[in-house]
Amino acid sequence: MSAAPNFFVPNQLTILAITQSNPMFIFTFGNHGLNTGAVIRILIPKSRGMQQLNNMVIEVAAGAADVLGFFLDSTNFDPYITLAPPDPTFHSEVGQILVIAEDALTLDYAIHNNNNIIPETFGPVPNNPRVTL
Repeated sequence: MSAAPNFFVPNQLTILAITQSNPMFIFTFGNHGLNTGAVIRILIPKSRGMQQLNNMVIEVAAGAADVLGFFLDSTNFDPYITLAPPDPTFHSEVGQILVIAEDALTLDYAIHNNNNIIPETFGPVPNNPRVTL
């Protein structure tokens, strides 16, 4: 019997809309669960426009349930082409957000990678007994 692969698949958030404004806002499909200070990578297929943001790594400046705010001026960016179900390309060519990092307090209380990378047999993190890896 082989063990499960030891890799981490990051949570991907679907982008519904992006404003051409200063500051810039991204609207997500559902609650994103991110806090101010989270660092994300924005991935946008060419078919959705706004290639100025594609592959950009940026810190979240503010957020609400389904919207994220950034200290970025996107007024001169190409428009983001918003499509939604039942458009047949909605699920195959959507803009996505990948979470790269969050602030220490958020990670302090997180369950680390759902036991995929670091087994919990290692014990507490030095100088922080609340976190077990």
